[in-house]
Amino acid sequence: MSYSPRLASRRRIGPMAELPVQRTDEPPGISFGAELRRRRQEQKMSLAELAREVHYSRGFLSKIETGKAQPNRALAETCDELLGAGGDLVRRLPPTKRRPRWSPTTRPVDLPAVSTIFLGRADELSLVTDALSKRPRSSRIVVVYGLPGVGKTELVLHTAGHLLDRYPDGCLYLDLQGGGDAPVDSHAAIDHLLRRLGVPPELVPNPPAQRAAMYRQVVRDRNLLLVIDNPTAAADVAALVAPGGTGDILVASRRRLDALDEARQIELAPLSDADARALFEQIADDRLATDPGADSGTIDQITAACDRLPLAVRIAAARFRASEHTPIAELSALLEDERHRLSALDDGERSIADTFAAACAALPPPQALLFALLSVHPGPSFGRMTAGLLADAGEQEAARLLDRLVSTCLIQRVGPDRHILHLLVSTIAARQATTTVAPQHRLAAVDRLLDGYLLAAQHADLAATPQRHRAPPVVPSTAAWYATFTAAEQASTWFDAEQDNLVAICDLALAHDRPHVCWRLAYAMRDHFFRTRSDRDWVRTHRAALTAARRADDPWAVAVTLNNLGLGYAVAAQSTQADECYTEALQLFRDLGDPHGEANSLGHLAWTAHTTGQHRTAITRGKAALRLYEQFGTPRQAAITRRTIGVAEAAQGDVAAAEAHLRAAVAVFAADRLALDEAMTLNCLGDVAWADHRVQKTIDLYRRALFRARTGESTFEQARALRGLALASDSIGKHRAARLLTEQAQFISGLTR
Repeated sequence: MSYSPRLASRRRIGPMAELPVQRTDEPPGISFGAELRRRRQEQKMSLAELAREVHYSRGFLSKIETGKAQPNRALAETCDELLGAGGDLVRRLPPTKRRPRWSPTTRPVDLPAVSTIFLGRADELSLVTDALSKRPRSSRIVVVYGLPGVGKTELVLHTAGHLLDRYPDGCLYLDLQGGGDAPVDSHAAIDHLLRRLGVPPELVPNPPAQRAAMYRQVVRDRNLLLVIDNPTAAADVAALVAPGGTGDILVASRRRLDALDEARQIELAPLSDADARALFEQIADDRLATDPGADSGTIDQITAACDRLPLAVRIAAARFRASEHTPIAELSALLEDERHRLSALDDGERSIADTFAAACAALPPPQALLFALLSVHPGPSFGRMTAGLLADAGEQEAARLLDRLVSTCLIQRVGPDRHILHLLVSTIAARQATTTVAPQHRLAAVDRLLDGYLLAAQHADLAATPQRHRAPPVVPSTAAWYATFTAAEQASTWFDAEQDNLVAICDLALAHDRPHVCWRLAYAMRDHFFRTRSDRDWVRTHRAALTAARRADDPWAVAVTLNNLGLGYAVAAQSTQADECYTEALQLFRDLGDPHGEANSLGHLAWTAHTTGQHRTAITRGKAALRLYEQFGTPRQAAITRRTIGVAEAAQGDVAAAEAHLRAAVAVFAADRLALDEAMTLNCLGDVAWADHRVQKTIDLYRRALFRARTGESTFEQARALRGLALASDSIGKHRAARLLTEQAQFISGLTR
């Protein structure tokens, strides 16, 4: 008969009544083990497949086939029926011997050896020890989980070694990966443990339920420590718990085992900087003295590239110690280079890449795919939006995938909906992406990421500054779940959280030849940069956007990007570069017949003229821009231009004209609830009043400006108002108040990017 695992699993396996006598072609006297092997191979069944069907370990069955162990009758009957031997296997059993009596063996202790170099884990060892000391004693389970290579197994083995005296009935170690690719199931694990506890093989029941019952009976009253490594799931551990027993279970796991309700879960973090350095130094030993470049700074760079994972640090230190003629600076350079980092962390016997590969292979496919695709995200952090775009999933599914990856420690949660990948882990993710994800799927994920971030940024810009004039090329399509903003504050908070990502996404769009995404994304970020005064990121993104707009051969995009880049230069106090951008933009807008763009350029040129001391030119240009704005009815832009004219008039000493223009601007901003613009203009009025020696008026205006700046979430304008209040307070003898206001201004300025 042919072998069918599904059919075999449905057969009723039990004691055989009468076995029919059949003639066989095999020579007489062939052993049970040899015949078992012949029939198994005839059915093209591997030893592992047979082990799964009969619920015995592959190792024990191998011993039976080679004659080193004898089966019991129940196992023989099971194999006979499974392989269709018609009773021949049972007839080849050796004569039945007297049933042995079993009594417990000597105290078993089979902990593997661990390195004597064990640093930086005193607190964690104490934490695990204390967790195992709690009362009541029944069913204590402690799970130590963390990143691959973080030292989970090392910690639990050291802990078990310290606690041997507490467990008079022994300490057993069980690796549920079995040292190979195939995990050990609970039936094989119980079989192994019963044999280690001295139960003769022929007394171990074959049916899984009976075998589990015997295990519970044997360990129930023993004060035994069971150390379990690499469980695939919580069920693997739960199967080894003896209810009401007095022993403990200590687990080293790649992930949290939340389904173990009674377990204490302890996450093992990477080493501290000092402990990682000490570990490297102790392993490298005398080799450090022969290299003049082996200072603490270089060692810290190496351990940082290793993410301070003990296994990675050990490999790096061992390689340095063994390479007598390779300077430490060369090792540091290899680890800094993402292309060579993983090969540098391989000493021929230990490989950080292989360690992570095993952890990644254990992930369910959706989690494994997201982990790999996270490497294409160029920013430093990510949340549900990024996960949803990369995995092409909805919000709930994205959140679930992130939570599962957090439980594996492959990603780290650092705040509400904020996650990061460590440096070494990101290298592993990139390796997984190139080895497990098809190129077209990676490119599709990048496209989803670029389009999604652009859509979110455009809708956040709409929510934060709804009054901003937008031309059709920059009006977004309908918002998706990740691009829905119900209030300006929510949009501003999103921009703050995503700023570094947005800058990196802008560069990514240019690198992937998506120029329209690049320049539109920069356009959507302009007002956020103006609020936060993030001039460095402002200039960086808009220079990339200018390249993209020129590549797209879109004159209007070039012109509007030049205007926005010029404003970034102006905020960075680079007036010459700003003027160059505005002048080129002005000519482009005139060639395009775009009066609104022309007015913007004139207004910007008015401001740079003022900042370079050309106040009369600033007023002339500002009034020309104002006439254009008033022609096609854009009150916000007209008010901004009045502010520019007003500060230029104040610089010329025309206080009355300046205040008239500034007050008119304040009225527009207040009516439209443009808190940031209102705060800026009130600060300008405060400057005029201070220059005119009206101290109380100055204080009133700066206080109003401070209030509106807080509403508009502008730390720059808050600090500006506080400095003005400090000057005014000091002038009227309130020196202590002035010092406090100055300190507040300095603190607020430190919050500005």
